[in-house]
Amino acid sequence: MKADKHIATYRRLRTQPLWRLLSSTYGLTVIGLLQSHLNERECSLPASILFERLTRDLEELRIQGEDFPQTAQAYVANWLSDGYLERRFPPGATEEKYELSTAMVEAIRFLSDIAEPTSALDLLAQVEIARLLGDLRAHLGLSMIVISHDIGLIGRLTDRVAVMHQGRMVEVGATAGVLSALCHPYTERLLSSVIGLEEETHPAMDGVLGDAS
Repeated sequence: MKADKHIATYRRLRTQPLWRLLSSTYGLTVIGLLQSHLNERECSLPASILFERLTRDLEELRIQGEDFPQTAQAYVANWLSDGYLERRFPPGATEEKYELSTAMVEAIRFLSDIAEPTSALDLLAQVEIARLLGDLRAHLGLSMIVISHDIGLIGRLTDRVAVMHQGRMVEVGATAGVLSALCHPYTERLLSSVIGLEEETHPAMDGVLGDAS
């Protein structure tokens, strides 16, 4: 049967964190909670701050009749083991920090594309602008500084790049070298979250500065 390959592929997807989350009873609520704290406001949060904010949200959800009987700490532990969160202990920090996993970033992006179907048009426009900038640079010998959250755009347009995370530069060097070596975990997260439309695009995170010369 011609459909066998596709069926097998889609069935395998059910074991991935993204699809397990989307199919769970409270998956959409979990995505909304984590997006509001670890995507729209900050990329990472100390455990105490995340627990405090989630505790307030869970209390509000209970008032609305939602069934969330556990503590914020318990839910974060579950989400960590399920692959929706990542935990780090930065050097010099007094407590651990939490960030969205790649699976959670993909879930947020997937739902955002459904909720805002015109975003694909915006991305196509971005691709055309990137092409125009590349042509101008090639034909006129322009130098430019590109500030973007789009790691795919940075890779196409720049010769050197500086990756910024939480207000400081964590990597600086030739673009090809930085994007292939992936010395810093944040750079790896940026690159792993690149998706394909016509060309690579990326959801807004902390920031990448590219210098094209």
